[in-house]
Amino acid sequence: MGKFLFDVIGEERLKTGLSPDQYRDYFQRQLGVESEYKDYYKLNWQRTSRIEKRHSLSDRLTDALGEIKKPQIWIVVTEPWCGDSAQCLPYILKIAEAAGEEKISVHIFLRDKNLDVIDQYLTRGGRAIPKLIAFDTSGNELFQWGPRPESARQLFLKGKKEGMEKEKIYQKLHKWYAKNKGENIEEEFSELLCT
Repeated sequence: MGKFLFDVIGEERLKTGLSPDQYRDYFQRQLGVESEYKDYYKLNWQRTSRIEKRHSLSDRLTDALGEIKKPQIWIVVTEPWCGDSAQCLPYILKIAEAAGEEKISVHIFLRDKNLDVIDQYLTRGGRAIPKLIAFDTSGNELFQWGPRPESARQLFLKGKKEGMEKEKIYQKLHKWYAKNKGENIEEEFSELLCT
């Protein structure tokens, strides 16, 4: 059984989550900040912007959004320096936007400032992001998603198992993302939203 929303994030703290627009503003501000992540911010901003401009949701996913009967609260834990987030979060936010705020409200929490939240949703013992946790309005957990689509996860694990350098794994992973164009993310969310 899943966790209860207000055990994960208190009711008052939920209100402090960033909206998608606030997150985008935060991300954009990071482009001008001197940081060890500066190159990642720039690259990820380009990736995110490209997806936002070019991607349209599939009919299957649009149909799945129409099947949502009760409002959902989506908690997303992420950071703008994260490559997987740059490749996944734009699709997630497009899904929520297409559903409308009355069906899906999104609250984004920065991982590095909310370790207590991500520590409740570790992936193989790590603080992998992006991580989405969906709740109903009564606070019951509906599903989790992340940090990447299953096919990308398998590609990553295969590279690790083969002893590939992390940088090479990430290169392969980002090529996969570019070729896949969000198809696997949409498929997975179509299934999650229909359960």
